[in-house]
Amino acid sequence: MNNELNSGENLVDAAKDRLVSDLNMVLVDTSDLLKHMGASSNHELAAARKKLAARLDEVQTRVAAASASLGDKTREAMNVSDGYVRENPWKALGVVAAGGILFGFLLNRR
Repeated sequence: MNNELNSGENLVDAAKDRLVSDLNMVLVDTSDLLKHMGASSNHELAAARKKLAARLDEVQTRVAAASASLGDKTREAMNVSDGYVRENPWKALGVVAAGGILFGFLLNRR
């Protein structure tokens, strides 16, 4: 159970890192486009726009894939949690009670 969750977290982290990298590349391309916009010819602007549009499409595809993957991992974690609670209701109740006591203690200190 723990190994499944850890591998899922690793996949989400890797997807997040790729997505951040892709977004950074889009930002760099956009910045370059804006810098060269005034001094470039129409042909150069068209090529830059085409490159930027391709990058944006790629990032949108990766965002959609990452979102689907995250949704799958979330559902999997919920199913594992639900199974654990159904198999160990008293342990789950103890954890919830301890969390409630801790939360109440923290709120009372303010």
